[in-house]
Amino acid sequence: MAQEPATQLSHMPSDRDLEAASTHGAMRNEQSLSVLAGRLAEVARALRQAAVNPSGVDDIESVAATMTGALGDLAVGAELTANAMIDAERPRRISRTGVTPSPRARAVSWRLHALGSALRAARDACAAVPPADGQSRGRVGFG
Repeated sequence: MAQEPATQLSHMPSDRDLEAASTHGAMRNEQSLSVLAGRLAEVARALRQAAVNPSGVDDIESVAATMTGALGDLAVGAELTANAMIDAERPRRISRTGVTPSPRARAVSWRLHALGSALRAARDACAAVPPADGQSRGRVGFG
């Protein structure tokens, strides 16, 4: 069973993030990040190829709704990985402020936090796709 990292996010997850995590939590995976990233790249490539001819407006709405959750999961994953980069260099029982991480760890962590922010913006853009029936889904949260 995978252990949850003992880190805090620089960004508090929104309700949408938590909903995505609970929705997809049953699909926890023991595979490495590199294997999962490879699978993600394959799915992204297939999505790009299928996007040329969507089957209709209803399909676009469904895709946007699904991508909203997926982008939320990716954003939280980027934040957790960023924190893990810093925590990996910290000896156990030493506070985060007690050890200065290497320049490489800081740079990678900083870029992953920026990626998390960009993914949240993309998630919010997907959530703003209007439904086919023209009804408003409500205000899009900014988490």
